[in-house]
Amino acid sequence: MIEAIRQALARRAVRSALAARRSRPLPPLSDRRVLVVLPDGAAGQRATWALLETLAVPPARVRPVLLAPLAADPPTAFADGLRLLADDDRDRLGLPSAAVRAAIWSPPPDVALNLADPDDLGAALLVGASPAAVRVGRHHADREPFYDLMVQGEPDAASAARAVGRLLDRLNQTVLPTR
Repeated sequence: MIEAIRQALARRAVRSALAARRSRPLPPLSDRRVLVVLPDGAAGQRATWALLETLAVPPARVRPVLLAPLAADPPTAFADGLRLLADDDRDRLGLPSAAVRAAIWSPPPDVALNLADPDDLGAALLVGASPAAVRVGRHHADREPFYDLMVQGEPDAASAARAVGRLLDRLNQTVLPTR
């Protein structure tokens, strides 16, 4: 019963954060910053690292965040920027705290990718309520307001990461440059 109440309060807090969100226009392609929330599990993390390596975005402009344990070592270029959220980085509802969100969103991302489990409300909050001009996530009917673009039909995080890469390649207007 208490867990159900906590989840309801968390959903309400996330809806409030989404309502307060102020997006930014996309800067020139060469100036774009990326926020990416990695999935849990080694295969999904490796696929996400591989996706990030295909982007022609300097690693210093990429902010990888992990809400689960690290299961696959990050490439050296991204290791210093990786933010691992610990229990004390979460509020009483289990969501990333306001201070943590502010730190992750500073400097503000231009494109935000959520490759974590679609049910992960904390990951959806980090991407969906971010000031990014373009927000991409894995499909979940309850998460549609969180994203501008979604991928669906992928059975796991690794295939979702590859689908996001294909999606970014096929967009008429380039959102993120690729190599």
